[in-house]
Amino acid sequence: MSSLVFDCRTANDPARMSPAIPVKTMTAGERDKKIDQIATTAEKFDTLFGLLKESYAGVFDFEFKNVTVLTLLLGWSLASSDARSFLHTHPRIAYCACGALLLYVVLLLVSFWKFYRRSLLTYAQLSELGYMPTEYFRVRRIQPYTVVSFTVLNWTLAFIISAVILFA
Repeated sequence: MSSLVFDCRTANDPARMSPAIPVKTMTAGERDKKIDQIATTAEKFDTLFGLLKESYAGVFDFEFKNVTVLTLLLGWSLASSDARSFLHTHPRIAYCACGALLLYVVLLLVSFWKFYRRSLLTYAQLSELGYMPTEYFRVRRIQPYTVVSFTVLNWTLAFIISAVILFA
């Protein structure tokens, strides 16, 4: 019986690895070039178009979930007289609650910006790919007015909730 000896130096030698598989020793540019050689234009288009559709659907789903949270907070702050009286007797807690609410809305804004940037970058890559006319996938790009309207809605709700917490 022959015994097998595992040699780490030869196992990790890039020269002995299959050329079809990108290895860690490649630079990012070499890896992208290798992937470009492996993936067809149709596969790249399908992947990018899927990402564009996910971003578009995701931003609306994200907004509706967060507006629900803000609406529930508004309803609770308006309906609960015990909570309002507690916050009026403890103003530091009321200011902390308002600060947490405003931080929440800032984080929402950051998330919207990420959705928007992802959509723009994916759209740019699809356009550069040139597989189909841009009219085909332009409607799935997140528009700036969508991000602005969602941001204005969230800030409006946050300021109303803060006013109720501090002054009602």
